[in-house]
Amino acid sequence: MAVFDDVEPWPKKLAVYRHAVWQDSGQWAFTANEPSYVPVGEGMPLTRELKHFIDCVEKRAEPRTGGEEAIRVLEILTAGTVTHVKN
Repeated sequence: MAVFDDVEPWPKKLAVYRHAVWQDSGQWAFTANEPSYVPVGEGMPLTRELKHFIDCVEKRAEPRTGGEEAIRVLEILTAGTVTHVKN
C-alpha cells in the first residue's frame, strides 16, 4: 500500500507499507508492517507536473509518461473500483 500524505514533512510524504494478506484454513490473515519512505522532490506535485508539461510543449519533447501510461493507470483504477448493485 502506498500513501502520499500532504501533512507529513517532505522526508515522510510518500510511505510504502509492505503488508501481506493471505488465506489460512479459510480465514484471512495479514501482517501489518511499518512503512518505508520513498524520497520525493519538494514542491507541489501538480505544479511540477504542469511545469513538465509546459517544458515538453515548448521543447517539443516526449513527456515522462504518455497516453499509454494514462490508459494503464485508468485500467488499474477501474479494476480497483467496487460497484455495489442492488437486486
